[in-house]
Amino acid sequence: METHKQDKNFEREILQRIRKRNQYEVEPWEGIIRSHQRLLEASDNLKAGNIQLTVEIEKLRVANQEFTANPSSNSSNAEKLSVLEQKIFKLQEEITEIHRRKGEHADSVIQLSASLKAKEVELDVAKTRLSELETARDSLHCERSQLEQKICQKDEELRLIREEHSELLKDHHVREEEHKHMKSECDDLINRWVQIKQDEVDALNQTNECDIRVRPPTPVNARRESNISLSPPDDSFELVEEDGPKRWTIPPPLFSEGFPTKALFSWEAHQGEISAAKFGTGNLLATGGSDCTVKLWNVYYNSCTQIGTLEGSNKAVMSIDMDYAAKFFVSGSNDCACRIWTSDRRLKHVLTGHTDSVFAARFLSGDSGRIVTGSRDRTIKVWDTNNGACMRTMKSPSSCSDLISGGLFQRIVSAHADGKLRFWDMRSDKPIHEITFEAKITSVDLSQDDQASLHHAVKWAGTNVASKWPAAACLSKG
Repeated sequence: METHKQDKNFEREILQRIRKRNQYEVEPWEGIIRSHQRLLEASDNLKAGNIQLTVEIEKLRVANQEFTANPSSNSSNAEKLSVLEQKIFKLQEEITEIHRRKGEHADSVIQLSASLKAKEVELDVAKTRLSELETARDSLHCERSQLEQKICQKDEELRLIREEHSELLKDHHVREEEHKHMKSECDDLINRWVQIKQDEVDALNQTNECDIRVRPPTPVNARRESNISLSPPDDSFELVEEDGPKRWTIPPPLFSEGFPTKALFSWEAHQGEISAAKFGTGNLLATGGSDCTVKLWNVYYNSCTQIGTLEGSNKAVMSIDMDYAAKFFVSGSNDCACRIWTSDRRLKHVLTGHTDSVFAARFLSGDSGRIVTGSRDRTIKVWDTNNGACMRTMKSPSSCSDLISGGLFQRIVSAHADGKLRFWDMRSDKPIHEITFEAKITSVDLSQDDQASLHHAVKWAGTNVASKWPAAACLSKG
């Protein structure tokens, strides 16, 4: 029924198009055709009048000949002759006018014939265009039929997809309930596992405390306890009141040789992960985290006080360093830039030039006027802190995860993701030596005893392995 209705609409549209074609193509020619017919009729009438005039002229010529042949009747026919001459003159004028009008009509007929031929050409073109449009209409009609069939197929497919989607939603709800149940069980197991580990740690800490109490004091502790003075040498000493005179003693050190057994204290330093930390001179500690800030702390034996915040990074801070006098601070972050602050917490320079995250930023050993940075973009750059300009760029085969300057030897040691330690001379663009490990190297550092002992940490087989290498084998004064 719907197809029959569409066919009726299509026929009505074709009829309207034909009427419009007649309106635009036939009506302009009707006036030309009528004018042409009128001109033909006028031409026929003029031809008939011309024939009659020719007959009358012939009659007059015959009469003239008869008049010439009978001179006796001249006097009587003089008046007739003058009348006839006047008639002849008028007839000649009429003939002249008729010939003039005939020429004009002939020109009009020629023009109308040319216009008629042009219209016939336009009609042929319109007929050709109409046939092409009809062919296109037929092809579009066929294409429409094919598209209607495809639409029906797509509707059927959509119906099946909707049914499948409803089934999947039901299955998703069931899976979601199972996931919630499994997650609750997993959280319970994790809490139990954490509690077990905490109990083990507490037991181990208690055992270590018992061993420390039983262990005799070392000579260093004995010397610290024997320091007696009426006034404290500095703020790090504590007043002890026991049996006997008062004395000032040094509290237990914040750092000691050996492995730590427990944390002295902890505090919330950043809003998010802490990705970098650096101790400076005295009790100064600098930390950086994912909250895009560097914070400065004053660390005591069992407390910590914030003394400043260095802001300006656009992404997480990945590395922190300061010069020996703690007058300048440098940080590298995930926004492909390094920043230098002064001790009064003012941003001095923003070092831009890397194309990826900066994982390492260090002051060159003994030189606060130069900084070396390492990035994921496989480059190591040396910067001038006075003007923030890049002095040298060294390209590496792998991304740099950490670096240090070589103590007294003014060399650079970089750790890379391809498991290699590379040693650089700033006068060359290529490493002068390499040490290869079997896994990614995550960090590298030098001991603070100026003996150039190289410490590094590598991630190997899923475990963190710390090693110690004599740097004298790799760093030389030459």
